[in-house]
Amino acid sequence: MFLSIVIPTKNRQLTAIFAIRSALAIPNIDIEVIVHDCSDVDSLRHDIEINFKSDVRVKYFFIDSKPSMAENWNMAFAKATGEYVCGIGDDDAVLKEIYTIAKWAKANNVAAVAHTSPVYYQWPGFSAQIYNGTIAVERSFSGEIVVVNTLAERIQDYCTLRNPNGYLDLPELYHCLIRNDILKKIYVDTGKFVDATSVDIYSVIVIGKYISSYAIIDYPFTFRGASKGSNSDRFKTGQFANHFKEYKNLSLPDILPSCAGFYTTAAESVIIACKNTGQEQLLEFIDLPELYANIAIEIPEVYDLCVEKAAKYAGGNGGFERFLSSYAKKNDVSKKRTKRGRVTTFLQTKLPFVSRIFRKIVPHKHILKASQASTISEAIEWFYAYTQKQLGAFEVTQRIV
Repeated sequence: MFLSIVIPTKNRQLTAIFAIRSALAIPNIDIEVIVHDCSDVDSLRHDIEINFKSDVRVKYFFIDSKPSMAENWNMAFAKATGEYVCGIGDDDAVLKEIYTIAKWAKANNVAAVAHTSPVYYQWPGFSAQIYNGTIAVERSFSGEIVVVNTLAERIQDYCTLRNPNGYLDLPELYHCLIRNDILKKIYVDTGKFVDATSVDIYSVIVIGKYISSYAIIDYPFTFRGASKGSNSDRFKTGQFANHFKEYKNLSLPDILPSCAGFYTTAAESVIIACKNTGQEQLLEFIDLPELYANIAIEIPEVYDLCVEKAAKYAGGNGGFERFLSSYAKKNDVSKKRTKRGRVTTFLQTKLPFVSRIFRKIVPHKHILKASQASTISEAIEWFYAYTQKQLGAFEVTQRIV
């Protein structure tokens, strides 16, 4: 087997079908689609049989032991037999060009491939209703691929945690291509593929120990979906604590305040990954004053706890004073954003026609209208029409740096 698309899923049968369909659009027989289902009911099996009949490329597994999210992902990736592997969520999709990119990676002995500028699709029902059925695309794409030999430096920079979203163009298990022999080595050494509360951030730190270079292509070979009940939706609606409930016997490192937020999950995942792989030296790069300030802004009710943690773990060399100063500046910005957010919420809920008009006149810089695509499959069709005008026929073009 050459390429494995791994789709761990739980209780999102509708979107999962479209994720599977996107993988099966790859016109090659040497691929497999691993669907690892830990839903409350085994209904996805029937949906797969109805929609894809006898396509032997689909390998469906139902697990009724109620595993945690990380456990489900570990079991799913253990079943992948392809030379290259890509994991996606059950509301995401892959583009058929992923096969060509994987072939390029093999021909050039590249261990992993990430892509620039992620493309997002918001499913109908997502909390940010004004953008339901749209694709978020920053710009056009070139298909140009670059081999990066500074992975260690990039990971060190990420470990400051000043920008927790900065992992999106780093090699990981999620929305990237990774050679399977590297994953197997990770499993032999650590007993798992992923751990912690963010499987993607955790895998970035772990993979960085096993490879020194990777490639980045200026073309999105996956779509990141956002649907009702997803982690994106939980974050948007202030229900991120529900994400932590997906994990059994969760105990945050003492250096972190006990709370459920994005900065907390990013830091916890970095810490666990470093400890699991003997990379504790990377923990020295964490900017604790900034981290505590960001956590306190994200979750105001834990401000006092952040003060305690900052005094205990970041108090030296002016760290505590920097925490207080950073918090004050961020709090001022946060209040201004909150006021703007209230106006936006009012428009969306009370005067939706005004917000739609405003969006047409002053479009969001990251939103390109996608004819209100009702499914991610329709969004992919729109995307192809858009990129063909910009790029023409897809071709991997390597740039030497």
